[in-house]
Amino acid sequence: MKNKSHILLFACLVIGISTINAQTNDFYYTFDNEKITLTKVSGKFLVDFPNGISNTNELSQINNIGFKLSDKSYVVSETEFLIDYNTPYITTPTYITSDGFELNYGNEILLKYKSNISTSLKESIISTNNLTLIKSTISYEMYKVTGDALQISKNVYLTGQVEFCTPNFISRVDKLDYIPNDPYFNNQWYLHNTGQGTNDGKATTIDADIDAPEAWDITKGNPNIIVAVIDEGVTSNHFDLPNTRQVRLNGSNFASPYDGTNNANDPSPTVSTTSGNNHGNACAGIIAATQDNNQGITGVAPLCKIMPIKIPYGSIPANVYADAINFAVTNNADILSNSWGYNSTNSNLHPVIISAINNAINNNKIVVFAAGNRADRIGGSWTGVTTGHITFPASAEIPSLITVGASDRNNTVANYSPNGFVFAGNSNFRYRITVCAPSHSAYNSQIPGESFNICTIDTPGANYGYNSWKESSTGLPAVGELLPSSGTNFSSYTGRMGGTSASCPQVAGVLALMKSVNTCASVSQMKDILQSTADKIGGFNYNFYNLQSGISAELGYGKVNAFKAVQLAQQITSFDLIVKDSYDDSGMEPNNVTQHMWNSPNIWIRSDLQAMTVEHQNPIYYADNSPNKVRVRVKNNSCITSTGAEQLKVYWAKAGTGLAWPNPWNGGVIFPASNASLGGIIGVQNIPILQPGEERILNFNWIVPNPADYGNIDNWHFCLLSRIETSNDPMTFTETGYINLNTGNNNNIAWKNVTVVSPPTPIINPLPNPSVNEIMTGTVAISNPFNEIKTFSLVLIKEDIETGKPIYDEAEVVIKMDAALFDAWSRGGQHALRIEETFDEKIKIIKGNNALLDNIIFNPNEIGILNLKFNFLTQELTEKSKFTYHLIQKDAFTGTVVGGETFIIKKQVREPFFADAGEDKLVDKNETITINALQISESAIYNWYDTEGNLIFTGKDLTISTDVAIKYKLEVIATIDGFKDYAEVNVNFKPSTLEIILPNPASSFVNINYKLNDVNSAYLMVLGSYGTTGTSNNYILDINSTNTDLDLSNYQNGFYTIALVCNGQIVDAKTLIKN
Repeated sequence: MKNKSHILLFACLVIGISTINAQTNDFYYTFDNEKITLTKVSGKFLVDFPNGISNTNELSQINNIGFKLSDKSYVVSETEFLIDYNTPYITTPTYITSDGFELNYGNEILLKYKSNISTSLKESIISTNNLTLIKSTISYEMYKVTGDALQISKNVYLTGQVEFCTPNFISRVDKLDYIPNDPYFNNQWYLHNTGQGTNDGKATTIDADIDAPEAWDITKGNPNIIVAVIDEGVTSNHFDLPNTRQVRLNGSNFASPYDGTNNANDPSPTVSTTSGNNHGNACAGIIAATQDNNQGITGVAPLCKIMPIKIPYGSIPANVYADAINFAVTNNADILSNSWGYNSTNSNLHPVIISAINNAINNNKIVVFAAGNRADRIGGSWTGVTTGHITFPASAEIPSLITVGASDRNNTVANYSPNGFVFAGNSNFRYRITVCAPSHSAYNSQIPGESFNICTIDTPGANYGYNSWKESSTGLPAVGELLPSSGTNFSSYTGRMGGTSASCPQVAGVLALMKSVNTCASVSQMKDILQSTADKIGGFNYNFYNLQSGISAELGYGKVNAFKAVQLAQQITSFDLIVKDSYDDSGMEPNNVTQHMWNSPNIWIRSDLQAMTVEHQNPIYYADNSPNKVRVRVKNNSCITSTGAEQLKVYWAKAGTGLAWPNPWNGGVIFPASNASLGGIIGVQNIPILQPGEERILNFNWIVPNPADYGNIDNWHFCLLSRIETSNDPMTFTETGYINLNTGNNNNIAWKNVTVVSPPTPIINPLPNPSVNEIMTGTVAISNPFNEIKTFSLVLIKEDIETGKPIYDEAEVVIKMDAALFDAWSRGGQHALRIEETFDEKIKIIKGNNALLDNIIFNPNEIGILNLKFNFLTQELTEKSKFTYHLIQKDAFTGTVVGGETFIIKKQVREPFFADAGEDKLVDKNETITINALQISESAIYNWYDTEGNLIFTGKDLTISTDVAIKYKLEVIATIDGFKDYAEVNVNFKPSTLEIILPNPASSFVNINYKLNDVNSAYLMVLGSYGTTGTSNNYILDINSTNTDLDLSNYQNGFYTIALVCNGQIVDAKTLIKN
């Protein structure tokens, strides 16, 4: 009853105290029943005065004791002093989330009803929970409660009638650049970098910029395109951003209750001589500062307008930021630039803000957020080495939200810019960073000597803004620094902006240029254009994320390229259906981006018909004619809705690098041995009606041809071709006989020629025929599709952007040519590079990147077969599990790419084994011995090779009799997955010896037994010694014999040395006594 009386007192606003009791551990719901755990902070409370404080004594005391959040809210360390207060108040504990982020709340909740809720059910929720409506917006509703807002919000959420319901949490929002900066155009290296250096004297890398001048050749923007700058405010009638280029609206200052102005209609920054407060100006200048006005800088989109919407920074109720976003939407801003966020790892931190962002995007508004500055990649600061985290709401799980990281002046990732992965929505792993844009390299606390160096506008006035510098804790810049220090109105500009806060408005400005040339593209299309046209800088792995190729962990899809993005946005205004050739393919014709045209990610096969994964499988033949599923993703890359009458045709062909058009795809080529067709059509479908930017996956059933019809050649798979054929979107370029050229010229055509090489699943141990050892292989046809003799070359290369060991270093990569291919290569002289010979002239081993088989002379329409085998070497293994390897066929004279095959090699994680051939052997000539390989703990093949590389025996134990010293190589191959290791053993001859002298002593004849090993000549030397005359005699030996007789009748009695001399060297000696 005590809690109830407090609630009644508060509800009636009677003078008294209201304290909400709370658990030590609690939680709140975000979306989809996700719970965010909360832990009560000891000795920290929020005190909220619903009606404010008019009592001067109480106001003075709370100001001295508490930390002021607003005129009505304070954070205090204890509450006992409030007992004497006459002003009504409510206290709630401070909580922290699992990542240490502090949350407070008062007597308000925020919710969004589900769209299908009935009026009666809504009224029931309101009455049951004693809710009083405060405001209703396009993305949420706010209610006052008369109890604990946290507990009531959970009760409302559990009705199942709301998308979200939380307290109106009060939590800290930070500026994401830490502090800002900006000067004159030559110092705007981030827009145009010729190596001129930064305004603070740092060297820059040429082209470490966004290519803005190139984009300006297309457009400088359109005054009808408006970018909302939701930030710290923008100066009215700034010298470089006059009000004629600002949309300044009443009600746009959401900081008015907190900035001391109480003027909701003025979104100007709060001027101060002790604090910069220039964050909003700096962002606005980057976006749209005036160009060609003989002062200051230029914005990315200098003819577009900005809409300043001022927000407060600090511990503020979450709904304030949702209101600011909603205001931009309601007032028809096209793009919302947000360089602010919460330092929390929780991607669902404030559902009310997520709801506002979703509402903006649903209204075709482009929302851009800075990723935050929470990394320290070199570990120069107190945090140690960390790749950081994306701040909220940039981390929110909203597909069309654009999140921006930071590159630097040297085209690599900025030290503070976080990696792009976050945990979101019940701990699902998601990728967030879209693109990056240039900013400063590092904070001075991370790398001494580094600091902000992005140029933009500043708050006018010598003592305001960032010029001069006011923050003493940064180390650099120094307090009082002027940058720039001269020029027209120089104090109205700064060279000290930075962080992802400076990157975000660059991307917003690029989007404004794109919107200027294409007003009909959807939000998702605009995001796709940014991603597909971004520059892959930094040498990072842009296939880092298996579910989204083209992304790096560090910089998303890469650095934004204004020119390419605007160019593509301008192009997609006419009707255009596409199937992408690569993740980077924007649909521009011709496609100059995709390196390997035959590896479209938007065509794939699934033999497991229920799986919706986009990972490509090798097709599987089923004797009962069960189909495989071919899936093709078609996108409407234009602003015009399709009719539904457009057709997609899908064809198959046996995998080959020398495919032409229209044969073999139309079935006009046969396999000679069986007359089976080498190609054909899989199916034709009408493409469903697609809205602008919409994608749809079309499914085709395909009965895979019987491999027996093609000689049961190991792992010779198929390739696929898709063609969009329609009169309202014809081929842009006339087709030729080269399928590779046709694919690159026309986005209506896409091609998949990929073989997946992996151990059998389930793994069979041992394999049915382990001696064949064709476990990790792929086969492809190499051919001349033309009616004349042609000369080709074959090049084998690793994937450019793949990191880690290349496949040819971690595995033994073996080429095996059939007779037709080998003969064609022989006709050209067997030219090769980075290829090692083996005992079989048709089998070669790859020894490096860009391995080459050159001058392959094919007769008209001739076909050869090439098999690639991949055996991982156990002594070279790394943690890498997937490799990409390309086989490319080129015209040997022109260098034109005819076609290619991509091999995706998957390595199984396993314990290594090691070959062991035992210790080196010493033997006698022609002695029969057995060399025993150490048996490994799994089924394996044991192959033995001589010094010439000839396979001489398969089996664990090698029995030999040799007449020469030799080194043998043991190859151990696991039958489970083809992993292998090598060992060597040397078989050397024992030294030649004198075996026995009989009789000894002797008087007349003596028989000497000897053993000779690997000698060309030998003789016995008899040397007189004690009791003799010192006579020396030599006796030539038969090297094919083992004994000889000596006549001693002419020797004096005494001691003699019998020495064995082989190849001119004494190798053994014994004593003989003559009596």
